[in-house]
Amino acid sequence: MIVDLMPVIEEEGREFDMDAAVSFPEIKSSGIRYPVIPCGDISFVLRSDSKKKLFIHGYGRIRTVIPCDRCLTPVDTEIPLDFTRTVHLKDEEVTDWDEERSFLNGTELDTDKLLQSEILIVWPVKTLCREDCLGICSKCGANRNTEPCSCEEESADPRMTAIRDIFNKYKEV
Repeated sequence: MIVDLMPVIEEEGREFDMDAAVSFPEIKSSGIRYPVIPCGDISFVLRSDSKKKLFIHGYGRIRTVIPCDRCLTPVDTEIPLDFTRTVHLKDEEVTDWDEERSFLNGTELDTDKLLQSEILIVWPVKTLCREDCLGICSKCGANRNTEPCSCEEESADPRMTAIRDIFNKYKEV
């Protein structure tokens, strides 16, 4: 959604509230496309000051489906959004790499570009279908949460026992 910022810029100090629908069907992260399921509109509060600064506060939430990092089972994930951006309004031309203003085109705010960058900032680092997910067998590919795996455990080198015990004690994955 494109929003004209002229009323905000001309009337410094006054807050403008608005809601914007999430209009993009998917988001791309690490080369993979994920569906975006809106959970209502995203709310924005816009305000400018005498020093040519634009303050943008946005909040809301979206849902998406992300595969489990261990077993690849689709996980319905809610992503909360609550962000504040301060943008210096300047007359210079915006370059593609200028992250601070990539969602601005003159006095127009592209809420979709802003939301996409904010979603990627709060994107979950790790997604699990459940805390005790067993993952996929590296030999036969079986999902060890749903079916038993009949693969043999490799006998480890006995000289590595002490190191294996350390890894098992501090295992995160």
